Amino acid sequence: MSGTDQTPAPPDGDDTATAAEYALGLLPADEAEALEARLASEPALRALLAVWQTEFAALAQDVPAVTPSPALRGRIQAAAFGAPEARVWWQSLWPYAGGAVAAALIAWVVAVSGLLSPAPQILRSQLAPAEGAQLAMLVTLEPATHTLTLTPVPGTAAVAQGRALELWVIAEGQAPVSLGLLSPEGATAIVVPDAVAPLVRAGVLAVSDEPEGGSPTGAPTGAVLATGRITPT
Repeated sequence: MSGTDQTPAPPDGDDTATAAEYALGLLPADEAEALEARLASEPALRALLAVWQTEFAALAQDVPAVTPSPALRGRIQAAAFGAPEARVWWQSLWPYAGGAVAAALIAWVVAVSGLLSPAPQILRSQLAPAEGAQLAMLVTLEPATHTLTLTPVPGTAAVAQGRALELWVIAEGQAPVSLGLLSPEGATAIVVPDAVAPLVRAGVLAVSDEPEGGSPTGAPTGAVLATGRITPT
């Protein structure tokens, strides 16, 4: 195996919530700037943010557009531009109300995405680039069907002519087991055999650069491009 197969540290639990707030535009300016500074040097954090942005974009598409009635529009304008004395008693409540709305929204998203579920139906994670590589992938695992779905983070999965991406699971003390070839352009779904499924939950996933058609030896022959573990998020 290549010397580049060291697993980068994934984002911690606090990063999961922070990335969600950033994707929603709810982080204070100083915290947003701090996160943006980290994004430049932490591929795993970038992948985590991409997960949230994709999640929220899908949710937004499911919300129907509603045009407010003229009466409601008038009330909004009156509230926004009315006389200062008419707004004094409630104006001071907005910072608290805004915080409550933000907290409720985050709590709802966390519940919908399964972040706090004691027995999640879908596990989400990411494969971070190995040292010197650019590839990053978003990963989901459906435990009930042993289905792994891997999606390259856009712009990170360039493959040379005649080469291929191959996915491996590496359990402690065991040889790598191939799980199949991956598409560099879109999602790849892999149904993991029952005998191998426990290894996926406990071991390390790795993507290697292989000849077209996959490794000819049954073991990784090219550079390791990305690694990570399946963990509940």
